[in-house]
Parts: sequence; structure tokens; C-alpha cells
Amino acid sequence: ANISSQFLHTRLETESIKTDIRARAVGQTMPSINTEILKITPVVLPPSIVEQKQIGLYFAHLDHLITLHQRKFKTLKKLKEGVMQKLFSQEVRFKADDGSDYPNWKTKKIGDVCTQIKETIDPMANPKKLFVEYSMPAFDNEMKPEVVYGNTMNSIRKVIGSPCVLINKLNVRKRRIWNIVNPEDNAVCSAEFVPLTSEVMNLSFVAYFALTDWFTRYLLECSTGSSNSQKRVTPDVILNIKMPIPCLAEQQKIVDCLSSLDHVIEKQKATLAAWEELKKGLLQQMFV
Repeated sequence: ANISSQFLHTRLETESIKTDIRARAVGQTMPSINTEILKITPVVLPPSIVEQKQIGLYFAHLDHLITLHQRKFKTLKKLKEGVMQKLFSQEVRFKADDGSDYPNWKTKKIGDVCTQIKETIDPMANPKKLFVEYSMPAFDNEMKPEVVYGNTMNSIRKVIGSPCVLINKLNVRKRRIWNIVNPEDNAVCSAEFVPLTSEVMNLSFVAYFALTDWFTRYLLECSTGSSNSQKRVTPDVILNIKMPIPCLAEQQKIVDCLSSLDHVIEKQKATLAAWEELKKGLLQQMFV
């Protein structure tokens, strides 16, 4: 048959074809396919090679555009990492609004400037009460806390009654740093988080510091446990970390700088997601 290779590539990306191929895969542990399976996979084609080429070319242009947005997203994230490195190493410093230098940074233990929230609650003792839960799965789900009844949580939770920064002590390689600016009523968090509050620090600054490579490496070195996914640190490890601390005014300027970058990154992430969703929708409509 006379088939456009670009069209065939596009056609193989559709969910219907993927589902059919998965159904034909062989093997229990590691299902796989071979050339013969692909040969017998039915594919509906436009009769005109010209139309095939037009469709293939359109999706090739769309893929190119998506790739450009992916690169921009990665570049922005890399830029933020570089800016954070320069800011927290003090290679780059801000000046006061009048042009004068801010005071030198001081180094203190996190536990000297932040307090660990220790108040706990047993949700099972309030089975019909609604809680706003900050959990590990909720963090992974685009950092969206869940509204749940007490009887759905079968272990002790920590009470989040004031602004705080949640730092995960389990599997620290995956940075689950959650800055809770305005906690809802009846907010609680998983015991796998260490919630830190402070009356002398900008908590957003603390959160950004906890996202640095240095902070992660330190926690990894202090982690203990049987496997990588189950390794954890104790709260004392976090509280004893030495943090470089500028004055509050410079802390705010650092936060403003990094949050501006975050805003640009989130906009780019949304743009990328929109293009990917457009392609998915077009594939579905074109090959129903």
C-alpha cells in the first residue's frame, strides 16, 4: 500500500491504535511487540496519499511547536535553578531601595529561627468532621489539598493553625516543599511532613531555601532506611541545618524575584499543557 510515513507515525500515536497494540503484546512481566504484530494491526487510511501527507505534515508542525514549548519550559526551570544558586551563595546580592548595601548575611540553625508545629489530632475521633488535608498524594496532585472526613484518615495528623512551610522527611530526593500561606480552617498535614512556622523569618524565603540542591543533598546524606523510597530524616536533622539568612528586606526581594520566575514558569507550563491537549483532542476527532 502507498502510505505516508509521517501519517503512519501520527496514526500510531492515537489511543485506539495504542490500545490495540497493547492488547496484542505478548509476555507477562514485560509485555512486548514485534514487527509481525505491527504488520497485522489494522489501520484505517485516507485513500489519497496527498491527504495522508497533509495530515502528517500538520501534526509534524504541531509536534515541532510542542517541542519548542517543552524546551522553553525546561530552559526556564534551569534558569531558576541558576538564579537560586547565585542568590543563596550570595554571588548576587540585592541593594536597598536607596542604593545602600544590606547587612551581611548571618548563618543560623533553622531551629533557631523556626519552630516545629507539634500539635496533633486523631481524625478518627472526629469521624464526621471535615478536614483540609495536606498529604503526600495531594502534593503530587498539583499541590491541591483534599477536603476529607475524619474517618478517612486512619492515623494521627498535625494541626496546621498558622502559616507554615511543610518539608517532607520521607524520600527527600523528591522535594515536597509546601508553603502554606493561608491555611484553611481545620487544616491538617501528614505526619511525614515537618511543619515549620516562624515569627522572625519570611516563610517563603525558608521554602525557597529548602528547594535548593544543597538542602536536598544534605538531607539525602542524613537519610536512613531500608530502601530509597522509604528513607527518611528526623525532624532534628532539618532543625539543625545551618541556613544563610539575610535581613527581612532582602529576604523579601529574593522571594519577589523567585516568585516572579515561578509565575513565568507556571504560565509556560499551562501553555505547553494547552498545546498537548489540543493535539490529543485533534487526534481523537480526526481518527474516530
